[in-house]
Amino acid sequence: MMSLDGLDEFQQAIANLIDQTNNEKLAEMLGPGADRLLRGMQRRVAVDSGELRDSLGIEITTHGDTAEVLIQAGTDHAEANEFGTHDMAAQPFMRPTMDEDGPRALEDVSSAIGRALERVK
Repeated sequence: MMSLDGLDEFQQAIANLIDQTNNEKLAEMLGPGADRLLRGMQRRVAVDSGELRDSLGIEITTHGDTAEVLIQAGTDHAEANEFGTHDMAAQPFMRPTMDEDGPRALEDVSSAIGRALERVK
């Protein structure tokens, strides 16, 4: 039979974190990853006037024990930039950010969760 030292303590720490985590703390844990993705999109977006870049923003919503990160653009031409039109070639900035920065954003969230676990032991 295989045994893992510390597994019981880890499971208890996870249970404590869940008990102590409110929506605000959940949003805090997602913030570092969301910030990384926002910065990546702002760096990659094609800039003419800067309106699209400056309109990018983060919204983190929580629903019970789940949360959602939405990075959105407040202009009507974000979709045209990302996917192109019959008159304009695509200048994607969202997908490249997810492909290139997504793994690091997940690491940021994982680190934030790890720090939260350390505080509840």
